[in-house]
Amino acid sequence: MKLKKLNVGWLHQCNECGKEFKGRAEAQYCSSSCSFMRTAQKGYPRYGKDNPNWRGGKKVHWNRTPQIAKARDAVGYQVLIGKLIPQPCELCGNVFRTVAHHEDYDKPLDINWLCCSCHRHVHTKMMRVVKVTS
Repeated sequence: MKLKKLNVGWLHQCNECGKEFKGRAEAQYCSSSCSFMRTAQKGYPRYGKDNPNWRGGKKVHWNRTPQIAKARDAVGYQVLIGKLIPQPCELCGNVFRTVAHHEDYDKPLDINWLCCSCHRHVHTKMMRVVKVTS
């Protein structure tokens, strides 16, 4: 229940204990223990297939295939030992927080350096192409 807008967030009332707290606009509980108590009252287990957030026991995002994991690990190792040095973004020239983008995971060290923003845009375009062709 939102009470009022503050300079640094919203003032809420916890749905479990009733205590007032500051938090994001969508906050419902003052702490993780109150959140856990509410889910336990609803009869949801904290872990496992009976939890509504269960995804089949699989990691949804990372390491979708062993090939992707091997390519990511190979680049990470080369950066760690100093043989591969992160470069500025190849699309916008940003020098901060660049990541390695693989066009082909069979060639783990054939990469393009992209900033996080450009990397997200490249993958968004790739997903659109996959959806259109399939």
